[in-house]
Amino acid sequence: MFDFSYCENSSGFFITYPFNVLSNMIFIFIGIYILSLKNRHGNTITAALLIISIGVGSSIWHFFSQKWLLIFDIGSIAVFVIWYLYWFTSCYIKLSTSVFIIISIMFLTISFLSAYLLKTIIPMNSAGFLPLLAILFGIGLSGISSKSYRISFLVSGLCLLIALVFRIIDRDLCNLIPFGTHFLWHIFCGLSLYGPIYLLLKETSNAKTRNPAK
Repeated sequence: MFDFSYCENSSGFFITYPFNVLSNMIFIFIGIYILSLKNRHGNTITAALLIISIGVGSSIWHFFSQKWLLIFDIGSIAVFVIWYLYWFTSCYIKLSTSVFIIISIMFLTISFLSAYLLKTIIPMNSAGFLPLLAILFGIGLSGISSKSYRISFLVSGLCLLIALVFRIIDRDLCNLIPFGTHFLWHIFCGLSLYGPIYLLLKETSNAKTRNPAK
């Protein structure tokens, strides 16, 4: 149904995809960095832990490469995205919980169908990330937040776009790069968190300034 094979192949080695495991450390480093900040708060701590879970979940999948372990990889990403969208829409759009649940189901459904229906056109099920890419660029081009925030989301959108390119061309460049380019997908995905985390940290800091007792 879905294809999750990579150029990097270390059959016979204990770790199935060592470069892909190592590159997932970027999520863990980002999460630890957020936890080390003085102005961390409930939402930033939650974000940090969820980002760390992405690194751990994806590492587990790339370490053992058993299909049932994909739930840790895909699931951790989905949980973070839905949680962040809930926080963002609560702050800026004021959606009710029921409306948000409907939109979340639609988002996940569209992502799944995009990956499945376009898998012969866009390799590695990469089309499943197009809705997320649209959201990043959409926020960046909207008037929802300040200019600096919008620019940060455009930077994140660009990073995710670059990440998708490296994900798509992974197996096409096997002859040139034996370990492939999928590890760069992880690195640029980590960098694509810049906009969302920048906004979260700033909003949390502003909230604490407005309500110092909290």
